[in-house]
Amino acid sequence: MQIGSFGTLVFYAYELMGLSKEYDMGYKQIPKISGATAIQKLGDRPSVIRLQIRYNDVYNANPRAAATNVVNYAKTTTTPQALIIGTQNYGNFVISNIRVAEQNYFRIRVDLDIEFLEVA
Repeated sequence: MQIGSFGTLVFYAYELMGLSKEYDMGYKQIPKISGATAIQKLGDRPSVIRLQIRYNDVYNANPRAAATNVVNYAKTTTTPQALIIGTQNYGNFVISNIRVAEQNYFRIRVDLDIEFLEVA
């Protein structure tokens, strides 16, 4: 099933395991030697979207190749791309991190945790 797309890369995966969006308002705690900790606004930081998808050999003929395709696309894409999940366009993002976990018991299963940073 098609979960979404990132630029020209389309996610055809067995299962959407999770989707979260994180907002950082730019406040940081500044420790003091004596007294209460101070809070200072350092500036807004980019929003982060984490997408967890699963490839398996029931739905994907070769889940390892599907996961490798996502990693290679992230390595070669240097400009922000539109991130679309389902029918919602979240805006322009870059991939900042990918974690790949593979299980090979009775069936091959590859889980990807992809972290996207929003580009304003």
